[in-house]
Amino acid sequence: MDKTPELIEIGHLGRAHGMNGEIRLFADDLDPELLREGARLWIHRHDGPMAVTVQGCRPTPKFGILKVDEVDDRDGAEALQNCDVSVAVEDLPETDEGTFYQAHLKGAPVELIDSADQADSPRQVGTVGGFFGTGANDVLVLWIDGDPERELYVPMIEGAIAEIDESAPRVILSPLEDWAPEGTEL
Repeated sequence: MDKTPELIEIGHLGRAHGMNGEIRLFADDLDPELLREGARLWIHRHDGPMAVTVQGCRPTPKFGILKVDEVDDRDGAEALQNCDVSVAVEDLPETDEGTFYQAHLKGAPVELIDSADQADSPRQVGTVGGFFGTGANDVLVLWIDGDPERELYVPMIEGAIAEIDESAPRVILSPLEDWAPEGTEL
């Protein structure tokens, strides 16, 4: 039996779409390279990860409509509803200098610079819970103290993000007074 490779979650599956085994894919980024015909994805079912081969993925404004070789009817697609979807790290396309995959940062520590004179000693305030887009910019979901029930939305803009170290990985936020609503505390 093949060993499961190192995986990075890229999204999750919603309900079935139509009668031919298509299913809705909700992902931070519907990267056409990852979802091209013949690409390999991993679906995390209750009994473990299942490798599937992409037949195609059509984007819509809110989700992708995914079709894989291993599912050919509505019942098969419904059985995968609410499952997470991953890609093997080895299957990720190379990124350009200064760019990164948001999925690499999920779960990474988030640190905060308390004031401009303390830029060399940020303190950890939580972890990256995920990302979502707004149309204007992406937003980082900060799980305060690592608790998914306590979220703060951080715009992925220059004034809010001081540094992203994808090799560590970690995210360093600028002082709150530079970007957060008045009264925000961490």
